Amino acid sequence: MAISANDDRRPRLRPVEAFPVEAEGRRYVCLRDPSGFAENPVFVPEPLVPIVALFDGERTLREVQAELAKGGVGVVPFEKVAEVSDALDRAFFLESEAFAAEKRRIESAFRLGSKRAAAHAGGAYPCEPEALRSAIDSYFAHAGGPPAGTEAPRRFPRAILAPHIDFHRGGRTYASAYGAFRGAEDPPDTIVVLGTWHASGDRPFVLTEKDYETPLGPVETDRGFVRDLARRAPGAGLFDEEIGHRHEHSVEFQAVMLARLFESAPKRPKIVPILVGSMHGRFFDSGEAPDTDPAIGDVLAALGETLAERDGRVAIVGGVDLAHVGPRFGDRDPLTEKMLSWVEAEDRAMLDHVLEADADAFFASIAKDHDRRRICGYPPIYSILKVLKTGPRGKLVRYEQCTDGGGAQSVTIASVVFE
Repeated sequence: MAISANDDRRPRLRPVEAFPVEAEGRRYVCLRDPSGFAENPVFVPEPLVPIVALFDGERTLREVQAELAKGGVGVVPFEKVAEVSDALDRAFFLESEAFAAEKRRIESAFRLGSKRAAAHAGGAYPCEPEALRSAIDSYFAHAGGPPAGTEAPRRFPRAILAPHIDFHRGGRTYASAYGAFRGAEDPPDTIVVLGTWHASGDRPFVLTEKDYETPLGPVETDRGFVRDLARRAPGAGLFDEEIGHRHEHSVEFQAVMLARLFESAPKRPKIVPILVGSMHGRFFDSGEAPDTDPAIGDVLAALGETLAERDGRVAIVGGVDLAHVGPRFGDRDPLTEKMLSWVEAEDRAMLDHVLEADADAFFASIAKDHDRRRICGYPPIYSILKVLKTGPRGKLVRYEQCTDGGGAQSVTIASVVFE
């Protein structure tokens, strides 16, 4: 874009993730778009971060330049400020006409497509079928369960909670959750998959009728169940933000696991893909449980009714991670053993409420400190507990802290089975 001395643009950074990284001895802030509209991350060199921090939509480029000088950064050439703005705009990280046009293009293509593409194949997991089979089978081999085909026949579980972290980090925990389906004499007809919507929009729940593609073939969606659920909650706008499914990985990773688990089965369950958005904010301030809001409570009631009429032929899967702590997620100090021990103690106390299927106590355990540990699986876990209500106590099969060596981040995960 041509630079004019009278340039009156007011660049506004979109709501994206920002976290520090280091490469070849240089420090950057990585910008990443959780919605997937901007496909590639942008690495902002540390000296340019103060410029980007002022892209709030209120200041012109000239005013950004003046604010930098006034704030002690020094004199930054106007051309440099404009160059940074242009680069971010080209990468679709600014609210602008260019981004709006790209968003419309992507939404239109997704709407017209009959399937939901495997967005993370070749990144978070192998895109080659044999490599993917080998990877998943290795997780089961190392998860501590019996070899495939030797399990005692049993009924499929009512529900499981599995991670949505990358397979290479959470493979064993995935396997320890999905092992509950192995050896089941008669698989469920349908598996309702509730996953965290990381780029949460205005609606708390988002449906799609699209089948989920995987490198092992498509996982078919139970359109009848989806339509029955939508019919029972007519004012919930369950398809309004269907585009959220396009890039979100929390349901995709479960579809991949299910594709492998039932790849050779004569009867393959269909899925009901549901993204669950944020349930934070005012609920923590007021202490009122999320389902007191009709936008949430009505959908959970509709889901419970739709499950009930399926005569016990449905299982539930939660694609959920637990705590996210460390500087990578906004904490000031590097992680220590003491901090990680505190996280585990808090996680296990919270999981006790999960095992009891006590949604209200689970919510209270997170709300007490306004989600200090950033439990990103909280909305789908809460939803699952609300529709489970009663039954035998769940079983915690595995708990794990996925912590990097530098103490920059730790993500905790668990596998839980409700028989």
